[in-house]
Amino acid sequence: MNERIKHLRKHYSNMSDSDIEKAIEIISYVVYEKPTGEIIQSGDMDRLAFENHIVSEPTHGKMIIDKKHSWKLRGEFEDFEDGGGDGLRMFKVEGNALKIKAKHTKKLKALRMPEDKD
Repeated sequence: MNERIKHLRKHYSNMSDSDIEKAIEIISYVVYEKPTGEIIQSGDMDRLAFENHIVSEPTHGKMIIDKKHSWKLRGEFEDFEDGGGDGLRMFKVEGNALKIKAKHTKKLKALRMPEDKD
């Protein structure tokens, strides 16, 4: 058993080992609008918090982003020209993946970015 879990079990006796493991695992996530796939929130949190997070609207969904795709959530991939001051993401949720929005395909293909090998 992981030494860190043994140590934390002393402090969190009301949590199972499985929940402690989830609480120390940090994941990247998005909250998005289901009809459009538009990302409205992104960030990092522990897996246990994510599993217990309730989205505020029935039209919103949430999804964990795999580490190899988390680069797509960086600030330089926001479109401040079309999105006003807040900026809109150049990626959207489609199916169970982040996909380039059609209007940004040419711009993003011109940049040197990590290859996605699915």
